[in-house]
Amino acid sequence: MAGGQPKHKLMVLRPLLIKLSLKALLVWLIFSGLGWYFQNAIGHALLPLFEATIRMLAPEFGSGLKIVTQGHEQIIQLNVRLLKPFAISQQYGFPAGKEFQVGSHLIHTLVPIIIELTLLMVWPVQTFQQRTLLLVLGFVFIIPVSAAITPALLLGLIEINFQETASAIGIARPDPFILSWMLFCEGGGRWLLPVVAAWVCIYLLNALSRSKRNH
Repeated sequence: MAGGQPKHKLMVLRPLLIKLSLKALLVWLIFSGLGWYFQNAIGHALLPLFEATIRMLAPEFGSGLKIVTQGHEQIIQLNVRLLKPFAISQQYGFPAGKEFQVGSHLIHTLVPIIIELTLLMVWPVQTFQQRTLLLVLGFVFIIPVSAAITPALLLGLIEINFQETASAIGIARPDPFILSWMLFCEGGGRWLLPVVAAWVCIYLLNALSRSKRNH
């Protein structure tokens, strides 16, 4: 009997897991389609957040963000200008006023948002009010998640220019934090951070529900 219990539980859970997986796939496709269709509007709404984050992280740059069209793709483009000379070594560096330009696909920027909202839409809740509260929390957490990823990606691309220049002249320049963080995000952090944010939203929802029941 005891040996049959895990098998019985698996048989009970299997249809639920299949249902949740199919629901997640459907929600993912819907959000992906909406993200692709409205990417320009969403991108422009996020630009002030990204600009403020970039200025906070890199005050040594004069920076500007804009969304441009390249072929059929929407690109979020960062233009920076050095406000003071930037030294690579004692003999070599970039003068003040030197400009750099980097960019990333706009739809790439929306991936963490789609992941987080998909998880929050699929997570089982008991009432419509709980779902609404969960999504409200999700939209709140979209702000720090987005600010932690896209500005770091763009600034990391700028730092790669400095690293390549240092390498070309034989200088071993340590990776700055922003470049290490960018590599973390591109190596899986872009997926991990929205998952963690969704988990925090679910935890807060459960905590609020328990507090409401206790009162």
